[in-house]
Amino acid sequence: MTGRHFSSHRVGFVPPYNYTLSESDFAESYPVLLKGAGYRTGFVGKVGFAVTEEAMQPSAPRGYNMKKYFGDAFDFFAGDGVHYDKGKLWLWPQDDPGLQQIFRKGRSSTERTLKTGEAILRFLDTQTEDQPFCLSVSFFAVKNDKRKDIYEPHFRQFERQVFQSRRTGWKELTRNCRKWSKIMLVASASSPTFVYLQGFISLLCTALLRRDTASTSKWD
Repeated sequence: MTGRHFSSHRVGFVPPYNYTLSESDFAESYPVLLKGAGYRTGFVGKVGFAVTEEAMQPSAPRGYNMKKYFGDAFDFFAGDGVHYDKGKLWLWPQDDPGLQQIFRKGRSSTERTLKTGEAILRFLDTQTEDQPFCLSVSFFAVKNDKRKDIYEPHFRQFERQVFQSRRTGWKELTRNCRKWSKIMLVASASSPTFVYLQGFISLLCTALLRRDTASTSKWD
């Protein structure tokens, strides 16, 4: 939202980087700036952070009012704060019949991805030709869907399929590893998260290099 490094805004869920985003910082985010420039703004899906008057800990406040802090930034909203008040859906405009139909009570939780997609289409269907727009989308399924949330027809179509990985040579992969390690080393200076990722990449590269020097890959 802000375009800033994680170490700068400190908005996350693991101490000491578990702050909310302050209203003053949110005022400099891209949806707020675009809305101020005349764009129609929308958000659909998983909301991974909270905005408060001042940055505070913890980053998942209880009893959070999404409309109070996000209402001025987004003209169209269909979101769920998964890390606070989990399961509470926020919708606006509240008088939009399309949104009410998409998120009607009694609809299966396994259709969560479908509902997200339908909300995207609803935003586009209600968009006028004479106004620019910015729609932000955050699918739940990318990170934390459980089996109970999976849409079975989509899941079962791959049930008996056999997938094969690309026949990438080990030597090509280990050469790339050296480049990745250098990139991660530079990136780690700006964010502590990258330090852990850099360590993982380094371990992976070491293992691949040992394998490559110990024997000849059958793919070479």
